[in-house]
Amino acid sequence: MTFAEVHREVLHLFPSQPCSVLDIGAGSGRDAAALAARGHRVVAAEPTAEPRSLGRRLHSDQKIEWVDDALPRLTTLTARGGRFDLILLAAVWMHLDDNAPRPWSG
Repeated sequence: MTFAEVHREVLHLFPSQPCSVLDIGAGSGRDAAALAARGHRVVAAEPTAEPRSLGRRLHSDQKIEWVDDALPRLTTLTARGGRFDLILLAAVWMHLDDNAPRPWSG
């Protein structure tokens, strides 16, 4: 499925002007590439080496910063600091263990 098909119900909520985007669980980068093509500055966080490497190859023409990082802590990105205007999580939650710490829950 394409980026537009997957996100059709929420695309109107995405910033139209170029901004800073974090794609958590970026996989091979379909969403990161589509957002970069729209002029956004994209950081793609993907903890698994194979899809991250594939994404780098498939989307080498896009300005995407690939980062080895994972939920629930996002240790690398947290240590770097910084802010994002849009944080995208697509098909990610099912990969978290039921007992994983939930930093957003207090």
